[in-house]
Amino acid sequence: MTYDLINRIVQWNGQKWRILHMMKERSALYSINAKDGALAITVADGDEFRRAVNEGTIVSLEDEFEHLRGLSPEDSGNSSSKKAQKLYDLIKPLVDDTRILYEPEYRRQQINALAAEQTSLTGGKTASIRKQIVRTLCTWWKKGQTPGALMPEYGSPGRHNCTKTPGRKPSDSVKKTAGTIPVNDRVRAIFHRYCERYILKEDGVSIDDAYSRLVAAWEKEYTPPVKDAEGNILKPTPAQFKYYYRSEFSSYERTRRKNKSQIWKKDLRPLTGNVYDITGTIGRIYEIDSTVADINLVSDEDPTCIIGRPTLYMVRDVFSGMIAGFHVSFNPACAVSAADALYCSIVPKTEFCAKFGVKLNEDDWPVHGIPRAVAADNGELCGSALDPFRYAFHVDLINTAPYRGDMKGSVEELFQRLQSIVNMGIPGQVDNKKLKKEGHKDTRAEARMTLREYIRRLINAIMIENSGFRTNGRPDGLPSNIACTRKEIWNWAGSTGRSSLRNAGKLMNVRRTLLPHVEASVSEDGLTWKKITWTCSDAAKQGWFNRGGTATHPKKAMLVYDPAVIDSCWLVENADTAHPVYHECMLAPCSRYLSGKSLSQAQKFIEACTETQKEAYRHYCEQKGVLLNETDKNAKEITSRAPAADGSNKKAAVAAMAQNRITERNRMEQENPRVQNEHSANGSISTGAAAANGSNSSGTAAVKGTTTTDYSFPENPDDIPD
Repeated sequence: MTYDLINRIVQWNGQKWRILHMMKERSALYSINAKDGALAITVADGDEFRRAVNEGTIVSLEDEFEHLRGLSPEDSGNSSSKKAQKLYDLIKPLVDDTRILYEPEYRRQQINALAAEQTSLTGGKTASIRKQIVRTLCTWWKKGQTPGALMPEYGSPGRHNCTKTPGRKPSDSVKKTAGTIPVNDRVRAIFHRYCERYILKEDGVSIDDAYSRLVAAWEKEYTPPVKDAEGNILKPTPAQFKYYYRSEFSSYERTRRKNKSQIWKKDLRPLTGNVYDITGTIGRIYEIDSTVADINLVSDEDPTCIIGRPTLYMVRDVFSGMIAGFHVSFNPACAVSAADALYCSIVPKTEFCAKFGVKLNEDDWPVHGIPRAVAADNGELCGSALDPFRYAFHVDLINTAPYRGDMKGSVEELFQRLQSIVNMGIPGQVDNKKLKKEGHKDTRAEARMTLREYIRRLINAIMIENSGFRTNGRPDGLPSNIACTRKEIWNWAGSTGRSSLRNAGKLMNVRRTLLPHVEASVSEDGLTWKKITWTCSDAAKQGWFNRGGTATHPKKAMLVYDPAVIDSCWLVENADTAHPVYHECMLAPCSRYLSGKSLSQAQKFIEACTETQKEAYRHYCEQKGVLLNETDKNAKEITSRAPAADGSNKKAAVAAMAQNRITERNRMEQENPRVQNEHSANGSISTGAAAANGSNSSGTAAVKGTTTTDYSFPENPDDIPD
């Protein structure tokens, strides 16, 4: 027999029952849906009941009175507890007797005897006392047969304001207002409808506006109208409408329904826990978020060059509240900047901060290691940019719901405090005013702080924040002799094994997984992405870059590059697995002109080169067109001439071609621009003039008083000296 069902609520034959008592031969059940004061006890046959349990036709239900089990009238001395204890003492002789559950006649006799006994003790009426005993017994059986079942439930749902009954006279303290309509069920229904229609919604109006609409349409809403002795239509007063609104709808319901769901959940709903309910170890969850800084900066190289407001990324541990890492850049919020902030949270901070001129000991900022999970808003981590990091180190990436900054409130509240420390006393701060007439002032021209100075001040602010007190209470197990500061909680959790951080190993492996992964096209020239080409010696050995159609390579390959410098990158093999293989790549010869540049610099340089090439090509086409037009004009002129020979002269002209060729070659050699006209400047005869006066057989010009060397080739190859 399943005796564990005793005092449980079950469903059987379409009705809800509470099992009061069970025996082998029979069981006593009480109907939950019975009217108050009705002794609705049913005795079920033992065999039938066991068969129903085995067949599954009896289904256990949730006990709606479960909250009364923990209440005890003896634990408190208030009026409610005293009343419950008095009722329990009244029926105690009956509840200890199980025969009254199975024998109706015996139950009637015992109730009458108890009522008579109480009548003799209190002097009351027997009928009233009997009714009280029956009503108390029904409550006892219905609500779970515990002393707490008799406690008055003043917080039960439903309308709590009393309504007038017919013939009831109001007390003398109630002031009567002439010309007002009595509030009955019809009036309440109209009030409820107008509250729902105009007030209890996101863009709802005020109570006064809703009341104005109500009285304007009262004659249509309440028909036939109620009139006073003078024939005036009675209408509800503002006080009646406001009283109904505030008494019918609780403050919780009014606030929830009048605000957007995101605003209610983020800013207004009651909080039922803290961060220690989410995580119990350091490194279990890191939260990351970004914001635009509230100050304008200038360049480190040129203080007169304004560079504007940087983007600030922060990474924070949820359990301890320690700031794990940060990143400052002038890029908009993106996965690359988020990856840089995560890298800062993983590496030791001593060498990292030394790059900015800040000397720290390892104990000053002891946060390093790979966390178990990283939570961010619905932005940078939504894509697949950090999938290699997630797969390689088994890190969970959590994206919160849109417009729910409270889901990562640990890092959201951080920015204002940090910036108040960093920007303290520095010109160039941005105010919260948007309009000039509100007092907005453009402070960009007042910027004086450089980026490097901003980062140093930010590190000092982080040290102050990490040493501050935790405001979310003390974690479980923290000894009383340890202060509840962020750094102390971190050190205590790390020393007691309350840490989910893992060793990062080689930082180069972490760096590569956090860098951008892109697909590059593969050709004989190398691996090309965004007009930048790299070559890989390992891929070349596999025949990827062979020429002549003999190359064997995939169409696409995965590359990992560093946006800060593009001189090298990595070819990723088995990128979709947890153990990828990286092969180093270098810039191909066709892209070495981009050496030493970052990705943004290289892209701008390529764009500038492309624009230059376009402009040069345009000029080239213009000049080419002019020359082609001149060439076409000359071709027409040439084709209009008579041929060199025709008719019978063709054979002789062809036969004389060899001698003509020699003569023309001699003339061209004498007119060659490389021949120096040494005597043209002092009045002597030039080489061309000597040629006109004649030359000897060796090609040397004979001019009176002048000897000119002829550099022309001899006619006979045998004349060439050894």
